[in-house]
Amino acid sequence: MVFRSVAVPVKAALGFLLSIIAALGSVVAVFQWGWLAGLFQVDATGPVLSFLPILLVGRLFGLAMDYEVFLVSRMREEHAHGLAAVPAMQRGFAHSASVVTAAALIMVAVFGSFAFSHVRVVKGIGFALAVGACEFSRHDRRANVGREGTRVLTVVPDPAHGDVTRPLPAPHPR
Repeated sequence: MVFRSVAVPVKAALGFLLSIIAALGSVVAVFQWGWLAGLFQVDATGPVLSFLPILLVGRLFGLAMDYEVFLVSRMREEHAHGLAAVPAMQRGFAHSASVVTAAALIMVAVFGSFAFSHVRVVKGIGFALAVGACEFSRHDRRANVGREGTRVLTVVPDPAHGDVTRPLPAPHPR
């Protein structure tokens, strides 16, 4: 456990599950039920691809964990360099949030371009991956990661910085 906390991976897993639910729900709504089918040029509705959930889980899990580790590791680096928990979380988020947002926009653009293919299989896969990447990246990172990051950095004692006997007090919620 790199961050010495269960909260970080649990939060990332919950965000991943929300993105899977949103992606599969959107695919069913558009490609099976026909909602907004004209917008995405879906000619005929039908069942969802049988291997789509497997493909989505693998790809979106990787994206979710990469984004989460990238955000939280920068916060941990700032804390390891001597900043208190709240300033470390703020500075770490400020340095890494724009990179994560840019990466998410690139993924949505690439996956979304496949959603306008003429091949139904490619169209469904691209649409699902674009929705999943968009959903995971659109969560309010400052609130979700910030709250957990501050909690992790203030509750876990760090012997390297003299926090051996008691953790720092947690900040007051806003």
